Amino acid sequence: MIEITNEDFSVNEIVERMKSPEIGCVVTFVGTVRSTSPQGPVETVEIESYTEMAREKLSELVEHVKKYFEIADVSIIHRVGKLEISENIVCIAVSAVHRKDAFKACEWLINELKKCVPIWKNEIFTKIVENTRLVEILKSPEGSKILAKHNLPCLHCPMATYEIGTLKIGEVAKMYGINIKNLLKDLNKNIRKSR
Repeated sequence: MIEITNEDFSVNEIVERMKSPEIGCVVTFVGTVRSTSPQGPVETVEIESYTEMAREKLSELVEHVKKYFEIADVSIIHRVGKLEISENIVCIAVSAVHRKDAFKACEWLINELKKCVPIWKNEIFTKIVENTRLVEILKSPEGSKILAKHNLPCLHCPMATYEIGTLKIGEVAKMYGINIKNLLKDLNKNIRKSR
């Protein structure tokens, strides 16, 4: 099964459809939207595809793995549209009698999908205020309150795990499991007040 869709999918349903008495394993890869990238904190992701060509290319990849690996079946579902943090993007499921080739086929498929299938990911980044201004605010008493509200150590605290000059709020928030949107709202409110 190959599907390109705006709708979310259930990994359990995909796995259940691929099971049969002679199958010994179903290996899955699920790609999700992460909150950070090398360019900064991510707010959402927009995924576009040249759908007809993408389906064609995915079919070719499936034919290839069935020819070169000892597997029974393959399912690939890829979402398009605007996706939020932690939402599913792609699922590749490979069924086989034995796991070795299923793992290899699954890894080969995701690598090839990223290389040659016309599906594009556009990351929408969270707007962060300039670092020097942000550091000023976070060092203030009001900034310390905001950090405390979000269970982050204040910048004067010896247990703070970031350097003032290279503060990356997205990374700090992720490290402490903080909702980046709420933290940034609080910080931006405080910046507007202090101008």
